[in-house]
Amino acid sequence: MLVVAACGGSREHAAAADAVGSSEGTEIAPASADVELRDGSSAIIAGRAVPMDGVTEGLAWPGLDAAVHRGPHAVVVLAVGRDVPVSTVLHAVWTLRDAEVRVQTPDAAGAVRVLDLRPKPEVPTEAGCHLAVFVLPNGDLRVAGPGGPRMITGRDASSSLARALSDERVQCTIRYIAFGADDAKAPWGSVFDLARAVDRDKAAGDARYVLGDPIR
Repeated sequence: MLVVAACGGSREHAAAADAVGSSEGTEIAPASADVELRDGSSAIIAGRAVPMDGVTEGLAWPGLDAAVHRGPHAVVVLAVGRDVPVSTVLHAVWTLRDAEVRVQTPDAAGAVRVLDLRPKPEVPTEAGCHLAVFVLPNGDLRVAGPGGPRMITGRDASSSLARALSDERVQCTIRYIAFGADDAKAPWGSVFDLARAVDRDKAAGDARYVLGDPIR
């Protein structure tokens, strides 16, 4: 069983995009996309390609920031293909972090699903547990939390994680989870499926979701 031990801040392991999501509420229906990510080189906005112009060491995407006009309480719908590199999604979500970002991606069966990512709250939430989960190339999960790293392996590691979270959040409220991949070039679909497995059954309660990049 996974132990999401210790409450409060962890110094681990994830540089997280600040767009976050709540697992409360009913499932959101897909909508017309404001931004499309079809590959790792550009975004499509109103039929126009906006090239990736951020630096490798950072998460900013200046061209995307300038092209997407958003005001207070804006909602931006981000359509992402399953084969888009995780690093490209991180750049887009971090750049749009002041808006509510709804990431919609086909699941493994082809049905488009939505992961709702909300801006980081201005007032910090009370203490609780948080952790980061990274998908390995073979489908195993590396879980990093206040109690140290651990692995979840097996044919359906994502479902095993969801079951463990449901059990452990009784002991400590989970405030946020960072989802990511060990390899920044990994396909987004692997991370999206992991987040969906947790969100589908609300395994982490009303924890916020963050996209994370592992720090070596």
